[in-house]
Amino acid sequence: MSRPPTGDQVRALLAPLDAIDRKVIGGVCAWMMAEPQRIRDREWLSQRFVEVCIIAQSNPQDEAAATTDDVEHVRAFAQTRMPDLLAAATAVFVRTAEDLRTEGGTVTMERASAIVRSYLAV
Repeated sequence: MSRPPTGDQVRALLAPLDAIDRKVIGGVCAWMMAEPQRIRDREWLSQRFVEVCIIAQSNPQDEAAATTDDVEHVRAFAQTRMPDLLAAATAVFVRTAEDLRTEGGTVTMERASAIVRSYLAV
């Protein structure tokens, strides 16, 4: 990415995604914002992606009843969706950083989170 994607490009990238994809992107962006020095570490990023997938796809009322099928579902989801969703999360992260830079002022997690949520809103 030589130049940050525009806001319109990010919205177009996210437009076809469903709610689970958007939850995963939001969760991955939160990790990227919390630990930006680690985003080039593919193993760390992959681990965070899987953790977020588990949370995004879990049923909080029935966590104790997770089955082998649930594990297989998360594995298959991560295997097929990881490249596209990590690319989208990176685009949102970079665009958010650019938005914060151009707005000026103090950078806070709250401001960054609000920008991410605005891109992920349907």
